[in-house]
Amino acid sequence: MKAERDLRKLPGFLQAKPGKGCGVGLRRVRPSRKGAVGPAGGAQPGNSLHFGGAFRDQSGKILTWIIGFMASYVVVFALTFYFLNGRSFRLPRAVPEQATTPSEQDTLQSSLADSLRLLQVRIAAARAVLDSLITESNRKQVEIRALEEKLAPLLDQERQEELRRARKLAAILAALPDSSITSTVAGMDDDLLVLVLQKSTEKGAARVLAALDAARAARLSQRLVLAE
Repeated sequence: MKAERDLRKLPGFLQAKPGKGCGVGLRRVRPSRKGAVGPAGGAQPGNSLHFGGAFRDQSGKILTWIIGFMASYVVVFALTFYFLNGRSFRLPRAVPEQATTPSEQDTLQSSLADSLRLLQVRIAAARAVLDSLITESNRKQVEIRALEEKLAPLLDQERQEELRRARKLAAILAALPDSSITSTVAGMDDDLLVLVLQKSTEKGAARVLAALDAARAARLSQRLVLAE
């Protein structure tokens, strides 16, 4: 009777269901094979609650041991990596300037002075070559101007001779019949024929162009327009 009163004091989800054997816990305890029928028949309560609690205790210990082992492994790995590669955790330090002795400074200054003198010599040589080229160019230009001055009268004389010849040919072509103009101008070059057309009258130039083939007449007409 006392055991039943104690069971009634437990929470509802732990109380044994009447008429279905005796068992305390979250599930019903089956009767043992020896014929135990529950508290009323004198049988002892089942041990399912005790077994479940023991299993949870063992699994908790195993899980705690696994977590501790993994944590210790991570710590050991981190410490090993730090000591083996400790420099990677440090910021790069500035390289200290190496102090130079007075003799080294003198040697460096002497080397720089020699390089500067050599560079100055090369610049002076290049400047001399440039001055020589400029002088030669100026001299050539003077010679060219002198030759042009000498040739100018000759060129003018030649030009005047061409103009006189063109006027003479224009007069001859004006006196020729149309049938003779074609054979006369056939052997003339275009430059001379342009001068002849310029010195001819408008009627004489038209007769000469009419005696030429169409392509040459068009070409000479274009040159006459550009020459005006």
